[in-house]
Amino acid sequence: MNASASISAKLDSGALWQKQLVVNMVDMLLPTRLVEVSASPGIELVSNWQGRRLIVNLINHAAAVQGHFAASAARIAPATGIKLYINTARFGKIARVTQQPDNKELQWSLKGDYAEIAIPAFSIHTFVVLDK
Repeated sequence: MNASASISAKLDSGALWQKQLVVNMVDMLLPTRLVEVSASPGIELVSNWQGRRLIVNLINHAAAVQGHFAASAARIAPATGIKLYINTARFGKIARVTQQPDNKELQWSLKGDYAEIAIPAFSIHTFVVLDK
C-alpha cells in the first residue's frame, strides 16, 4: 500500500467512527425517530420539512461504478427492496404519499405506530413526499 492510500484509508475509517458517534448522540437525544429506513448500504436518506409536507430524499451511492466516468442505465445498479417507516405519532395523520419526480401515488400500511412505505426501484435519486 502506498503512502497516499494509507492516509486515505485512515481518513475514511476516522470519518466512519465520527459519523457513528453523531448518529449515536442523536439516538440518545431523540426518543423516537421520525423516519427510519430498511435499505442496503450505500443508500443515503435526507429528510426535511416543506410547510406541512415531509420530503424524504433517497440517494443511491452504489450507482457509481468505479472506472467509469459517465452514468448510463446499463452501468447503474438500481436500488431495490427499500422500505421507509414514518413514525405517525410524531408525523400525524398521512393524507397522501407520492414518489417524485414521477408524481406516482405510493401505497402504505400501518404497522403499529409506523407507516410502512415500499419504495419502487430507482437508479440514482428519488424522493418521497408525505402530505398531512
